[in-house]
This record gives sequence, C-alpha cells and structure tokens, in this order.
Amino acid sequence: MNKVCLNESCAKTYQTFEKESKYCSRSCSAIVNNKLKQKRTTKNKCKICGKQSFSYKVFRCEEHLQTPLPTKIKNIYKCKKCNKESRNNYFCSRDCYVQWNIEDNPNNIVNKEKIGKIKNCFKCKEDKDLSEFYGRHIYCKSCLNILTMEKQRAVKKKLVDLLGGCCCVCGYNKCQAALEFHHLDRSEKSYGISLAIKQNKKFESIVDEAKKCVLLCSNHHRECESGIIDLEQIKAFAEFI
Repeated sequence: MNKVCLNESCAKTYQTFEKESKYCSRSCSAIVNNKLKQKRTTKNKCKICGKQSFSYKVFRCEEHLQTPLPTKIKNIYKCKKCNKESRNNYFCSRDCYVQWNIEDNPNNIVNKEKIGKIKNCFKCKEDKDLSEFYGRHIYCKSCLNILTMEKQRAVKKKLVDLLGGCCCVCGYNKCQAALEFHHLDRSEKSYGISLAIKQNKKFESIVDEAKKCVLLCSNHHRECESGIIDLEQIKAFAEFI
C-alpha cells in the first residue's frame, strides 16, 4: 500500500506492508520524535541562584560564571583501628580495614577460635580444644574416625554380599572382618580391595576389581597363599557356590 510520510519536511509517498507505519525512514521518525520529546533541555538552572543558565553544558548563570560551585561538607569520623580522623565512615585506609578484620573482628570465625581456643564438634555437640580437630574439620578426631570406619564397613558389606556373603571353601559368615578378598589371577590384579576402600576410591571401580576375586575367610586365605589349598579347588568351590 502507498502512504504519505508524516514528516512535514519530507512528505514523500512510499510503499509499505505495515499498517502502523507512519514514516518513510528512521531518520524522519527521529526528526519528529526529537521535536516532541526532547532528550535534554536547552538550558539548565544555576546551582547558586536558581536562574536559567545560558547553555545546557553550564550550571551557572552569567553573573555567577566565575564563582566556584559550593562543595558539600563531609562529616569527620574516627578510624576503628588507628583512631585517626578521616572522611571515611569506618576506616581511614584499606590496610586498617584488613588488619581489623584479621585481628579484632568479633564476627570472624577464626578470631573466635583463637580467642577461646575451643571449638564445638558438629556430631557429639561437645566443646573441645583445637588440638582435638584436624585443621578446619567440623568433626573432632574421634567422631571423624568413627564416621570413616562406618563408611568403610558399609562399602565392604556391599562387596561381601556381591560375592556371596560367605567363604567359598567353608561357608564362614559370622564376622565380616574375618572375610577377605583373594584374586584368582594375580596378573589381572590392579590393586588390593582393602587398600582401595581405605583410599576412598570410586565404588564402581572397586566393584570391577572385586569381580576378579573370590571371598575367603582369613584361615583359608592364609592356606591358599602358602600353597596348602590348590587354586583349582578354590575355583571349583566358587563355581559350586
């Protein structure tokens, strides 16, 4: 459809497919809109007397053109660290802030531990000396050792259940600590199962290694290592189970 540009200085006829179009180009729309809605005023007010200034770049009238603008008077504060007077609210410099935060800040957890030399265990809820903790751990040494032992026992129980839950020779299953893993082929052995559990390796990799083993009680494991029990007999017992 043909339309006429609404810019009076242009007033050209142009073709368009939009019903809401009013101008033939962006430049024409900018000319009209800038006249209707000015982005900046032609004149500003003087900051000293309030009269209109002679230019939009200057904030002073002709009478006060040479006089400097009034500056805001800042309050004077004392530094929390060195007690020097400064215009900053709390500290006179960055160095004073850093020293105060390290040494004197009461909300800092490190300062609380240094002052009291006491830390609360997250598990047993007891206040203990800092020497009873491993670095920044939230658990004390005794609680952390108990948690790691429980985790290792849970992993071993899963592996024992995976391999039948008892010794493949005699069927012993009373004590989990007495059951051990024996590799059928030492050439395929990558690492020991017990060492992998202590080193907290991925459970999937430990399962892949455990599939190369059979489960033996401690007595039959020693007899197998010394050669009293033949390896073929153990394989036969494992297939039977």
